[in-house]
Amino acid sequence: MSVLFSGLFDRLLARNREEHPPTLGLVAEEPEHRAGDRTSSAERALVEWIDEEGERHAEIAWVCDRSKEGMGLRSPYRLDAGSPVLITLGEEAPAKAMVRHCQADHGDWRIGLKLIRHEQRRFDRTPIQGEATVIWQSPSHGRQEVRVRILDVGEGGLGLSGESRIPVQSTVSIIHDGWQRFGSVTHGHTDGERYVFGIQFAGPPRPQESAERWD
Repeated sequence: MSVLFSGLFDRLLARNREEHPPTLGLVAEEPEHRAGDRTSSAERALVEWIDEEGERHAEIAWVCDRSKEGMGLRSPYRLDAGSPVLITLGEEAPAKAMVRHCQADHGDWRIGLKLIRHEQRRFDRTPIQGEATVIWQSPSHGRQEVRVRILDVGEGGLGLSGESRIPVQSTVSIIHDGWQRFGSVTHGHTDGERYVFGIQFAGPPRPQESAERWD
């Protein structure tokens, strides 16, 4: 990934919640069935995502068609259904989207995206009591590490509580009992003297994500 794209991705993740409202609980869906609600397009888009190993990617894709709900892309890179991405068209502000489907097409991948316009939790969460370590990189203070309480868990992410604030859209590593997942902070608020925040896992949802694993 180029230095330009890397820096852009870091800035995007550091932007506050007011600029880019968060989304929780993305879910894989069947390919969209639509009839004439999209217009053809031939513009380029910057697509950015974090894989399950925590590696950041920023690549160019071609927009085939678009509507107010989503768009179709042609890309040399495969994206898993259910994965969250950021997409930037020209001078427009980056938008959050979900990969609905991804199909091979003559050496490329046809990708359907659904734009996310507001917070939408689509997974049930199981309340639990556990602890974990969260690690992230602060632009001004470098590597940060904090112990947190686990409040709830679902296929798409975790609810956590800690004594330290972690900036919204920070990329984090969550470590619990020798097990690790990567994700991003989607929202946060203060609750008394503690800070409560939500984590959305990187990569597609995992139905096998169980409360026993995190408890």
